[in-house]
Amino acid sequence: MSPSPTDLAGTTLGQYRLEELLGRGGMGEVYRATDTRRRRTVALKLLNRSVSDDPSARDRFIRESHVAASLNDPHIIPIHDWGSIDGQLFIDMRLVTGRDLGQVIADDGPLEPHRAVHIVEQIGGALDAAHQAGLTHRDVKPDNIIVDRHDFAYLVDFGLAMAEADTRFTQAGCVIGSFRYMAPERFTDDAAGPAADIYALTGVLYECLSGQAPFATSTNPEQIISAHLQRLPAPLNSPLDAVIRRGMAKDPRERYPDSAALVADARRALTRSPAAEAPTRIATTEFVPAPVAHTVRAPIAPMPTPPPRRRSNTSIYILIGLIALLVVALLGLGGWFLATGSSDDTSGDEAAAASLTTPSLIPTQSTTVSQPPPPPLTTTPTSAPLPAGGRPVWRTSMGNAVVILYLSPSGYNWLEVATPGGMDGSARIWSQASGWKSSPTYSAAPQQFFTPAVYAPARTCIRIIVTYDGATLNRQIC
Repeated sequence: MSPSPTDLAGTTLGQYRLEELLGRGGMGEVYRATDTRRRRTVALKLLNRSVSDDPSARDRFIRESHVAASLNDPHIIPIHDWGSIDGQLFIDMRLVTGRDLGQVIADDGPLEPHRAVHIVEQIGGALDAAHQAGLTHRDVKPDNIIVDRHDFAYLVDFGLAMAEADTRFTQAGCVIGSFRYMAPERFTDDAAGPAADIYALTGVLYECLSGQAPFATSTNPEQIISAHLQRLPAPLNSPLDAVIRRGMAKDPRERYPDSAALVADARRALTRSPAAEAPTRIATTEFVPAPVAHTVRAPIAPMPTPPPRRRSNTSIYILIGLIALLVVALLGLGGWFLATGSSDDTSGDEAAAASLTTPSLIPTQSTTVSQPPPPPLTTTPTSAPLPAGGRPVWRTSMGNAVVILYLSPSGYNWLEVATPGGMDGSARIWSQASGWKSSPTYSAAPQQFFTPAVYAPARTCIRIIVTYDGATLNRQIC
């Protein structure tokens, strides 16, 4: 067994003073370091000593330096130097301040589609540059994408990159990379070229939009491999679903020819369906009186304004009224009682008509125009940790399931999912203040289950993701 990795911060390696451990990967560690000779701060990647004697590992490490240094693209981190110091292999790179994309999604929740496509476009440009140079990255995933505070993205870690002319040095039955994003051909004897990077990049786009990797419900390598070989990711009910289907096609020949084509198709899809990508804007004047911290509900179409009555009808009504007054005057008290009884009947009709036009407490929002309204549901959560006093403020149907959003007077939101039961399902809810909260993941969901509550202060948005029976609902609600 290899010894536990050691944090070398505070030590020196040749001209480099190691100051802070920034991260660890399968092949090595990255430190923030000072190059004392050139007086600059750099990112210094060191090969793990436990594997430094492995010829194939050393070969991959050296290749990373040559590959990354040979590419001239703004979205690939520049290489300053590489080599060996006292037997320790290193790469000296520009230090980029930012978060990896996986952390961005964990911190911020699923990205708005235009932002997601913007990041994928930058990484796709780096991949296209590598592919034109005859190189395949082979490990495209959120952890290998760094995003700075301006959303400028960098593709890192070419340690698994492979020149087309190189011999594949993975051992029989062993694949390198992250299973979650690996193309089907990576699990077979078929050659894995640039199309494998397109597949992985599309998987990254899927995670940006949904908040979870493709086939996230698969929990072991065998299930993940089977999903890559036989299934497509669950649809997101997004205009980008068709883009994801093509980018993650099982046959490499059916995918986009390059990243630029993928991004162009994604932008066209968003341009054609801008409304579908906008967050659900919720009216703030009904249900919950001020000063509630956060109010959400689906917008209700205003009742149509009745057309003005024609002048001829008005004249008729005036004439009828005059005749009625004349009858009352002639018949006396009996006629007065008759008029009073008619007035009561009319008031009852008007009250009944008013009750029919009053909007219901929970607006119904169906997934299709022809779908019937969801059945009535229990409106009181049964989960003990949920805040008291919650009321339903938003509702939508999702196939045979119904999703209801609750709001408490103290500003907490949670989800209820009501189902026929028996199918796989789960629900997640996110807010900036609380992060992600999830229900259990059911292989046979009960007829009613809940997420924990998240705190959503005033004028903030939440994100919900619900899966049930193979369908996915992904919605931002503000």
